[in-house]
Amino acid sequence: MKKILGFMVLMVLLSNVVFADGFTIQGQFGLGGGATKIDDIDISSLFPGVDEVAIHFGVKAGYGPFGKIPLYVVLNLSGIGYRLYDSYNYLQFNSYMVGPGVLFYPHPIVQLGLSMGPSWISNKNDLGIVFFGNDGPGFAIDISAVLDIGYFWRSTIAKNFGLLVGFDYFSATNTLENSGVKEVSNAFTFTTALSYRHPPRSLFGK
Repeated sequence: MKKILGFMVLMVLLSNVVFADGFTIQGQFGLGGGATKIDDIDISSLFPGVDEVAIHFGVKAGYGPFGKIPLYVVLNLSGIGYRLYDSYNYLQFNSYMVGPGVLFYPHPIVQLGLSMGPSWISNKNDLGIVFFGNDGPGFAIDISAVLDIGYFWRSTIAKNFGLLVGFDYFSATNTLENSGVKEVSNAFTFTTALSYRHPPRSLFGK
């Protein structure tokens, strides 16, 4: 009986920690600049005069915050598409990642994010050619710094929803199939995001 009672108390304590305030999910989209190097050769240098753009997108889901600690633990599925194009043709280098991450609020309006994990690629073009391979194992990192405007809704029925604006940096390094050469893709984007989360508390508040 004592063991059963002790087990029940332990489960209650663990549930208070793990499910402290609840589920969070965040979807984001960004536009900006980027670069892709294959075997240390900047692809944009091979096609002078073309336009280029980088697109970032992602979904983060997890739990938080944990008590008075304004930290959310998430799983991040995100990626970038770096495109070189003109009026006739395009090259697009797509890099994706899935892995664990954290969202941290040093202030209720400031969110800092860090995620990392394995990556894969799916490059595309309409030239009918393959650049050294189209897939291969790799590793990626995703870093973000945004302002959570939803903090100002804290006294309304929408207080659990966040609107975020800021910047994101994504970098992926992969070894291409067949050729074995290295592809490195980076993107620095202005990003916007919508989130559902229990509002973070002040790190230094009571």
